[in-house]
Amino acid sequence: MKRILLASTAIVAFAGAAAADGHIGISFTGSAELGFNDTTAGDADGFYSELEITIGLVAELDNGLTAAASVDFDDLGDGEEADGQGDSDVNFELSLTNSDGGLFYGDTNFAAQNLWVSAGSMNSDDFSEAVGEEAIRAEYTINAWTAQVSGVISNADGGQNVENELDQVSVAVAGDVGNFNIVAAY
Repeated sequence: MKRILLASTAIVAFAGAAAADGHIGISFTGSAELGFNDTTAGDADGFYSELEITIGLVAELDNGLTAAASVDFDDLGDGEEADGQGDSDVNFELSLTNSDGGLFYGDTNFAAQNLWVSAGSMNSDDFSEAVGEEAIRAEYTINAWTAQVSGVISNADGGQNVENELDQVSVAVAGDVGNFNIVAAY
């Protein structure tokens, strides 16, 4: 069953790329930093380094949709781990969008994170934030209103049987009415 699923996923991915008919853009960006701190100048004692590389893929499909993928490789080599190695992290986001909305999957923000704006100094709004979870988010905009819904797809029983559940559901709506901006989020 797993082989059939992987094969069908690959066929869909290549069919989408073929439908793009050569309108594919690829970008590479990154940054690197190497430095030295003594004990009084910063958190890391001695040499530290940071490396970030981002690969972006964008394809404009013939049906008006835009398919995109980005992979972000972060290697924070500060030597703070017990084995002397730094933290490394790989984040990704897949999206399928048009002028009115989109569907996003991967390391993406939750709906409430994207649309909520606190009034004044209300910094303890206590919305759940995406930190390393693979979330799915849908958004749609009509006139001056934007609505988003998101959730985390989790394996319910620890990996033995594949029973996916939607956790941490987040819903948000934002729009303008005259001179007022109205936001509701859960």
